[in-house]
Amino acid sequence: MAELFQCSVCGGELKKEEGGNFRCVCCGAAFSEKRENVEETVKRVLGEEKYAMTSAARRNLWRAMHSPEIDSGECAGYARALKSFIPEDYYANFAEIANSKGDREVSEFLSSSTEADMETYADAVLDFMLRSMTPGTLPAVSGYIERAFEKDAKKFSEYFDLYEKEAEKVSEGIYELTTPRDVFLAYSSKDYMFVTDLCAHLEEQGMTCFMSSRNLRHGRGAVENYDVALKTAMDSCNVFVFVSSKNSRSLSCDALKTEISYMRGKDIRFAPAEMKNIPYDKLPASYKTCRVEYLLDDYGENFSSADRMVKEFFSGFEWRRTKEEVSDSVLHYLTAQPSYEGVGKAQIKKGKKRSWPRAETHGDGRVFRGRKKPQRLRNGGGGKARSGLRGRLPQTYFVRRGRKRR
Repeated sequence: MAELFQCSVCGGELKKEEGGNFRCVCCGAAFSEKRENVEETVKRVLGEEKYAMTSAARRNLWRAMHSPEIDSGECAGYARALKSFIPEDYYANFAEIANSKGDREVSEFLSSSTEADMETYADAVLDFMLRSMTPGTLPAVSGYIERAFEKDAKKFSEYFDLYEKEAEKVSEGIYELTTPRDVFLAYSSKDYMFVTDLCAHLEEQGMTCFMSSRNLRHGRGAVENYDVALKTAMDSCNVFVFVSSKNSRSLSCDALKTEISYMRGKDIRFAPAEMKNIPYDKLPASYKTCRVEYLLDDYGENFSSADRMVKEFFSGFEWRRTKEEVSDSVLHYLTAQPSYEGVGKAQIKKGKKRSWPRAETHGDGRVFRGRKKPQRLRNGGGGKARSGLRGRLPQTYFVRRGRKRR
């Protein structure tokens, strides 16, 4: 029967291979036969009583550092727990610094790593750093990859490709909340696959999207207040797209309790004074921010309170069934031009006259109609919008009252 030992990286079991090397069955870390048995060392230093606690602390730290959404406080706590048993543990020291210190301290730690440390922990360290890089740590991560895989051209190429992709995202400001974007995607994390597919389709059509799992940083540099960050991002987007499913139509989902609630309050805040006291579902769609409901799951016969909130929010708007229909609706709001897929393409082929009105949006998502964009949009986002009521309300507001817009 193969001998089993303890992995110094993740706390898992090490299985002895035919060549005399050891490999972790959990994380895949490899150890040479000459390397000292970690299990025997820990037992000898700490004694049998603390061995189980050390192994548990290492496993907890490993899971927290490899979680899809990293909790910096939790990682730092597990790192300190492991350091209380083994103060010199490399991975525990890295995890504590990476989750509680600044870019300078992290860069210094990576630069001072020895060849022996990198041989064992390079994969685990880079897995974390490539998901949480900041402009200040880019040179240190690049240097770490070069030193760790100096003799392994294949691994160097793999990690450097990942590094370049992530560095490009950082330099392009993908994590900047105030960057103007076309679409804000509101969804449940349980519908992640549908949302990534929709996001990819919209961006293929030339639209820019905000997707919280991608554009909000987790781990190092994570936002301090998640709700405030989401509201800031929503204010920077023109169209609100809600991925409507049984998962997102839940009072426990952020898409409903935070994002839709904020957008509803925004509509009321910008509504004319004479309309602020009418029921929200009676507020004309022309006074609401641009929105699209991407319906994945039908509503049941018995509406829940969450269902009613969503239906009220989208009163006056039609839902969309496919990602092509969603992109067509978004393009309608952004440019008033139909897309060359789905309904728009069919209309063009049949030579039908497009019935959509000219519709464009302010930077905060409110619709306006007219020949010219506000000054701040004509200048690429700078400057001020037109002053007065005419600059803040759609043309339909004046048309209904028989006043011709100049």
